Amino acid sequence: MHFVIIEAQMPSGAQKTYVSASGTLVLSELSDEAMVGRIENVELVETVISGSQFTPVSGGCSTLIPTLEVSSRDSALY
Repeated sequence: MHFVIIEAQMPSGAQKTYVSASGTLVLSELSDEAMVGRIENVELVETVISGSQFTPVSGGCSTLIPTLEVSSRDSALY
């Protein structure tokens, strides 16, 4: 099983960690020069990570990303 882990800094300075609970990565190109594709139906859940333990935050945030195009070729995407 693979996870997407996102660390976000809130305007207050607090940091939160989000881990994918579901979703798909579809690659149309993968080489030494580039990775191009999209993620689909990725649900991100606010999580505490301690060692190898992933624990969802009770009452924490979650969000669904229906589709997001990703490309290492186009730095304007980042």
